[in-house]
Amino acid sequence: MAKRRTDGDGSITWDASVQLWVGRLPRDERGGPSCSSGCASGTRAVDRCRTRHRQQFLDAWIREIVEAGDLASKTKQGYELTVRWSSS
Repeated sequence: MAKRRTDGDGSITWDASVQLWVGRLPRDERGGPSCSSGCASGTRAVDRCRTRHRQQFLDAWIREIVEAGDLASKTKQGYELTVRWSSS
């Protein structure tokens, strides 16, 4: 039996009009539309959505926790560099 995705994982569907698998993430934290990507492979569409979802989380973490926290400026810079480097 196929494993069910958890809430917030988005969806992967076949778009016959463009002959691609399309991955869509739920709306971002501001309520705006989020990632949508088309791939020839359903697995690749899932990977792209997971990568985008991870990046959204890390961006929010930097903005809401690290920048707002009582941390030394070098620590904040180090965290941000690590997040940016890991997402490249």
